[in-house]
Amino acid sequence: MPPATLTAFRDHGTARATLEAGVLTTRQTLASLTVAGISIKQVTDKLQADGVKAFADSFDQILRGIEEKKAQLIAKHSHLKVSLGKHSDDVETAVADLQQRDIVGRMWRKDHTVWQTDPAEITNRLGWLTVTDQMRAQVPALTEFAHEVRDAGYRYVVLLGMGGSSLGPEVLRHTFRRLKDFPKLIVLDSTVPAWIQAVIDAIDPARTLFLVSSKSGTTLETSCLYQYFYNLVQPAVGAKGAGQNFVAITDAGTPLAKLAAETGFRRAFLNPPDIGGRFSVLSYFGLVPAALAGVDIGILLERRTGCAKAVRPVSPPLTTPVPGWALPWVVWHSAVTIS
Repeated sequence: MPPATLTAFRDHGTARATLEAGVLTTRQTLASLTVAGISIKQVTDKLQADGVKAFADSFDQILRGIEEKKAQLIAKHSHLKVSLGKHSDDVETAVADLQQRDIVGRMWRKDHTVWQTDPAEITNRLGWLTVTDQMRAQVPALTEFAHEVRDAGYRYVVLLGMGGSSLGPEVLRHTFRRLKDFPKLIVLDSTVPAWIQAVIDAIDPARTLFLVSSKSGTTLETSCLYQYFYNLVQPAVGAKGAGQNFVAITDAGTPLAKLAAETGFRRAFLNPPDIGGRFSVLSYFGLVPAALAGVDIGILLERRTGCAKAVRPVSPPLTTPVPGWALPWVVWHSAVTIS
């Protein structure tokens, strides 16, 4: 209601119960209109159509204005500027040094010489840079698996993992809205008895799928949690079929992968081995729980691919912007230079 209408009502309006007043007269008027060949339904339908169109046109105009303003802002602020006061010159020097030595490009090429450390420790930890190229091909299979779990009647998904295996899924759980037809995702990355009991109280073991998540396959806390919940599931579904309530997410050749095969887990997802746990959110470690909760992982990976394209180096190297995730390194480099 327009504010002017409210202002006018407060000034001279009167509230009255008029809904039931003059009902007989109104009926006679409507009957006279029908005799005269005037269709109230046609009139009200037209009013409704015209009203909806007026609102839609106005809304479209607002959206066009927003898009035009967005385009103007992007054109005006196409480059990120960071101001660090008296240290700005040092940061600009560090950024220029990064560009001159093509640090970003060498990172994308997985060049271990960027870091002064053991080459083996670096080269087998940079898979996160290109993991989306691998995972996009797995989207149909992961989506199909999520529907399989949903259709099998599972109402809860409990992720058993510590540190890097659980932090990414926890962020996704809080960030994206769960679709009501998909299981509820619960992340259990604690050995605190009260926390474990709270999870037990919240689920039905027979209708819960447990994700046993460990890169090494030997994480002690995760192994203990698995054994505990396996002992809960057995009485609920029977010893023979208990393994179907469990899924392993691990690297190939780990003890967990072997356990999954021997115990009859519903599925074992073997992750690319060159990804550290803390960088694994867009690998199976993050995408499996996200898919099971109904998150559109295809769009998630597509947007990450767009971000990756935005920060990949172009030629010549000096025109390549330093990506946002590299700025902390720049600041640290500047601090070291200053000291």
